[in-house]
Amino acid sequence: LNSLMKLFEDITYTGEELQPIVDWCKMGEEFSPVVTKFNKDNQWTAISLRGYGKSITQIGKGGVLGTNTDDSLQDTPLYDELEMNKILEKIPAEKERVRLMKLRAGTTIAKHTDKVDKDIRTGKIIRLHIPVITHEKILTTSWLQSGIAEFHMNKGSCWWLDVSLPHKVVNKSDIDRVHLVVDIYNNDVIKERYFS
Repeated sequence: LNSLMKLFEDITYTGEELQPIVDWCKMGEEFSPVVTKFNKDNQWTAISLRGYGKSITQIGKGGVLGTNTDDSLQDTPLYDELEMNKILEKIPAEKERVRLMKLRAGTTIAKHTDKVDKDIRTGKIIRLHIPVITHEKILTTSWLQSGIAEFHMNKGSCWWLDVSLPHKVVNKSDIDRVHLVVDIYNNDVIKERYFS
């Protein structure tokens, strides 16, 4: 991959397309804490839409951060309920884990990397972020080889950044940030369309 951060300009979502997710989040369902030493006070949580188990609270992946699961990749009931096929059909790749990830208002995900997932580290899987609930005071910082980049991801945009490099997120707003985080298997179409 010849870039370390990229906005996929041809993949965008309207507020109407994302509204079912927003409505579901407003129902106040409990999200599961992300298992990492960078998640103090459980400010960073997630729900599984597609993962290694049928439960929406089973957000881990076998072999990553001590998660033990022999389950195969599968959709949770929430995947169909939120009509994820309609949303994800815009992305020309096979999907691996699909999660909603929340960062509590006024909190920070400290500087870290996602190299614990060997498929991310090798580039077999790339991670896309689609902001569903966000605010201009929510900023991502990425330590790229060319320097430090700080940016806001607009609602409905689709971003890739090399999460094997250090990055952090600061939520200085008074709302919880929710992103649809989609891990996809890298392929020739993705490489040619976005990284050539």
